[in-house]
Amino acid sequence: MRKLLFIISIALVVLFTRCKHSDVKSQTNKKPVGEVEVKKTEPSKETLDPEEERERAAYRAADTTGIDPHSPYWYDPAISEPQFSEDGDTMKYFPRKRKGGHYVVPEGVTYLQERVFQCCVKIRSVEFPKSLIHMEMAVFDGCPKLRKVVFKSPIREVPFRGFMFCRRLRELHLVDRRPPVSPYEKDENVDEEEWFYTFGGVNAKKCVIFVPKGCAKRYKRHRLWRKFKHIVEE
Repeated sequence: MRKLLFIISIALVVLFTRCKHSDVKSQTNKKPVGEVEVKKTEPSKETLDPEEERERAAYRAADTTGIDPHSPYWYDPAISEPQFSEDGDTMKYFPRKRKGGHYVVPEGVTYLQERVFQCCVKIRSVEFPKSLIHMEMAVFDGCPKLRKVVFKSPIREVPFRGFMFCRRLRELHLVDRRPPVSPYEKDENVDEEEWFYTFGGVNAKKCVIFVPKGCAKRYKRHRLWRKFKHIVEE
């Protein structure tokens, strides 16, 4: 009799333990009152138009602190003023993010180093001196807010990627009586490539080209400039 009672008591303990475990598990799986179930969703990719994407890419390219200082893509956030050669005749670097608005290049500068204004995201207008003789490639490549550029000396040639992705450019003032050429001038049948790698992204319907008096017809016939709808003498 005692043995039978012992077996029954053991069975009841096991049964009670299992019931308690099952109850705890069910309580754990229940959500607290008032708690809203949050479903995990994949982040949606922002849709940008191609020009906006290029602007953002240009902005990202401007932040290149990990690149060798001798690289043309180098960017130093500590530099807040334009950099020149010791004798002042070469403009070497313009702050990519820290300086903008209107800038007048000092008289005496004759040479613009490669990519001097590239990816300057705040610059809006630039005026060059009469002393300027030559500029290297990609001078204004990827300047999203640039609206006006004034040249007071003949530039002879618009460099490779000179004004690419400057989609807000609205005024370009030139003093050349003969239309400046591009690096593709001697190549035949490259009209589209010549335009793209010089002014790609510039709105040819809104950007006004100001030229010396008596020269408008020359510009309108020239293959690099004829795409601009507004060529005005001043």
